Amino acid sequence: MDKFRARVTVAIMMVVLFVVVAHHVGWLQFIEISLRSLLNPASSAIYQWAVEVDGKQHFLGDPDKLYEIYRLKEQEIYALQTAAARNKLLEEENIELRSQLNYFIQNNLRHIGADVVGKNIEPLTNTILINRGYEHSVTVGAPVVVGGGVLVGRVARTEQRTSVVRLLKDQKSSVAATVLNKNRSIGLVEGGYGLSVRMNFIPQSEALRIGDEVITSGLEEQIPRGLLIGAVTAIEKELYQPFQRAVLAPAVDLDRLTIVSVIVSATDDL
Repeated sequence: MDKFRARVTVAIMMVVLFVVVAHHVGWLQFIEISLRSLLNPASSAIYQWAVEVDGKQHFLGDPDKLYEIYRLKEQEIYALQTAAARNKLLEEENIELRSQLNYFIQNNLRHIGADVVGKNIEPLTNTILINRGYEHSVTVGAPVVVGGGVLVGRVARTEQRTSVVRLLKDQKSSVAATVLNKNRSIGLVEGGYGLSVRMNFIPQSEALRIGDEVITSGLEEQIPRGLLIGAVTAIEKELYQPFQRAVLAPAVDLDRLTIVSVIVSATDDL
């Protein structure tokens, strides 16, 4: 077997050597001319192939030109994709602003619009930073809402042009609330280390159901009644305890806030 492979290798090398020598001596000139005459029409046709870009013909025989066209078109596609994403964001913000404005007009409330410009990174707190402060009449304790009157938190600290908002999930957050059930149960909505929202101190004798909506009770001076907080997702009851608890799902995703409004007062108070 090894001898056969050696013979084949020697034969191939001899053939290659013969072809190289024959080419240099000129023995293969007739064959090479014949092959070129056969291949020239096809290669010429391929060389003359063209693509049309922006109404202009560009031949495939100019690869540098084609590469430049490809690069420019790629940049145009990226620009169009970026513009489409920006337009979608503007459309979403416009819908959110209209929803907030309609709510305040219907409920006769004075408000200040604000952009979310930052978010805390500490594991035990859940706050955001907005670009409005006491210079814009924002006060500590004021409710912060989105959409058609959905409460997301309260102002915890103000500076001249910025404010820190404590979200409902924050461990220090607490809001007096009412369940929209038969008893109109009253309790306190509190955060749980940025992980959950619970309504505590609900009388054990009052009936709760999964899906019951929870709103602000209006028992706090700065927070009007009727702001939507969320809905009951679980009920926690312990025997011989005077109160039960409800786990709530906030009405909006508190991790995706971009535009909010701070309720200042009812317009009648101005």
